[in-house]
Amino acid sequence: MRNCGGNPDRLRAMIMNISKHFQGNHCSCYSESPCHQPGYISKRKLLTMPAAISAYENALRKTLIYKVADSFHLCRDTFWVESFNHQLLTYLPKRIHFHTKTFEMRMNLAVMDWNENTQRVATSHHDYTDVRRPDHRSTYNVLVKKTYRFVKNIWTMYILKNMSSQQILQEDDGDDDMVLPSDDTAMNDGDYVDSDEDLDEDDCVFSEDDEEEGNYS
Repeated sequence: MRNCGGNPDRLRAMIMNISKHFQGNHCSCYSESPCHQPGYISKRKLLTMPAAISAYENALRKTLIYKVADSFHLCRDTFWVESFNHQLLTYLPKRIHFHTKTFEMRMNLAVMDWNENTQRVATSHHDYTDVRRPDHRSTYNVLVKKTYRFVKNIWTMYILKNMSSQQILQEDDGDDDMVLPSDDTAMNDGDYVDSDEDLDEDDCVFSEDDEEEGNYS
């Protein structure tokens, strides 16, 4: 649907071209399809019997997309959505329940990771065969190594934000500095003395009358 150019008639023609594709005729296939790559081998057996070809084409005409192509010619595939959901499981496994803050943090990390590595270039292609289906071959791409530049960007933003906050605090402290009394300042009645070093020996002398009455100075 993404290659029909918004034309419903072209979409129907592309659907019918599936039959030609499985007959080994790739002239009308999309130019970027794997069948145009050198060494391509079909995953399925080719259609050779006229009865099988006719039955397959009738089945294609009965599909909903072919019948109402006017409702599907603007549709897009869900490849990118499925790719992101697969990446999301790395940071948010379904079997683990996360707190709201932790959930949001992990979701943001998954988004940044996916945006940075979603269109990596393939270094090579490999074909493999499932032993349970020897007639079926699959191709997977070997991609370049993932990068994590977003981690460095997060750390840089964190440092800059903290430096700005400390600078603001230092400016505020400079405007509202408190003047503390010096040691030479006379103490008023009721002042608190932090240590014995602030008291002179004469201040601790009391008379016998004061001792009997419990008055100390």
